[in-house]
Amino acid sequence: MIDILSFVLEFAASFAEAFILYDIFQILFSPQKGIKKTKMTWIIILIAVGLVQGLNAIALFSLFTILFLVLYWSISAKFLYGIDYITTLSITSFYTLIVVVFDFFIFTAFGTFSGGYDTFSTLVSNTGIERMIVVLSTKLLWVLCYLLIRKYLVKFHFNKDSRTFFIRVTIAGCIVCLILAKMTFDTFPYAINQLWFLSVCAIICFAFYHGYTVKKKMKDAELEMIELRNQMLEDSYETLNVVYAKNAKLHHDINNHLDTLYQLLDTNAVSEAKEYIERISEPVKDLNRVVWTGVDVVDAILNSKLEKAKKDDIEMTYNVEYPKHSNIQAHDICVILSNLIDNALEAVMKGQGKKEVKVTIRKINSFLTIQVSNDIFEPVKMQDGKIITTKSDTLLHGWGIQSVKAAAENYEGTVKYTYDNQQFVVTVILFY
Repeated sequence: MIDILSFVLEFAASFAEAFILYDIFQILFSPQKGIKKTKMTWIIILIAVGLVQGLNAIALFSLFTILFLVLYWSISAKFLYGIDYITTLSITSFYTLIVVVFDFFIFTAFGTFSGGYDTFSTLVSNTGIERMIVVLSTKLLWVLCYLLIRKYLVKFHFNKDSRTFFIRVTIAGCIVCLILAKMTFDTFPYAINQLWFLSVCAIICFAFYHGYTVKKKMKDAELEMIELRNQMLEDSYETLNVVYAKNAKLHHDINNHLDTLYQLLDTNAVSEAKEYIERISEPVKDLNRVVWTGVDVVDAILNSKLEKAKKDDIEMTYNVEYPKHSNIQAHDICVILSNLIDNALEAVMKGQGKKEVKVTIRKINSFLTIQVSNDIFEPVKMQDGKIITTKSDTLLHGWGIQSVKAAAENYEGTVKYTYDNQQFVVTVILFY
């Protein structure tokens, strides 16, 4: 009877660990891709639990079992959620590290207060009433802790910085964990439980600190987005004022225009009448030149830059196909498009004669390509493979392309540029 209860409890404990991990993936990535828990998710969890029980039958605590779980969970998460393997591996490794450290803390605490090393050795190597009590207590605490922090995960934005953080903490944590595990199994010093407790606290502090920095960066990005949006609204307002002023004048003079047209047509001056209509309808044409993608932020940026180009007598060409549903944040696409187009407009302003800027946005399978090209009127300055700003204030300028790269990295993206004596082309690829 004890053996059956022990098996059921071990099965439930493994199931809880696996379920929480896949729930974390569900929270972090399913809103972006619209993925819901399916039968396949449950099957993968049950397979993992079954394999763990088989390995536990050989040894209740094994480094091989831990490594196997990390590989199995990370590969299956990549399959379920369609995200890159490095991301799934970083999250899975970090999660497993926390579980292992947490288990060691509870097990060593029980051993410290209930017989020392002998009790601890029994807990990690044999089934029985004591182990059942400790496993049940450990997993109930684990589930409770997860339920407390789950609401914060919903607000967490996982990006490349998060992945790097998880990898670094996991590597450092594994080194510390191996040292502490060796000390625990070899000598079981009295203070070992405090060391495991400090390890748990350190991981929690690092995790919350990273969450705080990510939230702060997102807040700063939102403020930049609001500032940029206000600027675009101001520009659009000024442009509309000019257009509506022209239309008001057209309306005011409509009788004079009609009289002029009547005189021209009455004398069979058809070509002159056409030219006259073309000339007085310019304000209406200005009002109707709209780029439409169905995405408000992209439309606002493109329209704003188009009006700016028209004021400076620059020919702006758009070829746009933007996905209506993607995980690309508004502030990131705003940073990318605004910086690239602004740089192109500033570059062509240095020349004489015809000035042209082309913007192409295309979605191909699961990635988005943004390409901005402009004519070159002076040599491109390079240093160590980086573009050097030609503006006098180098402290305030030259950060545009760096901001674009930082935004692109949030989506495993790349920024490449090519140029010759006539044209400069920047290409950004984002995975969405």
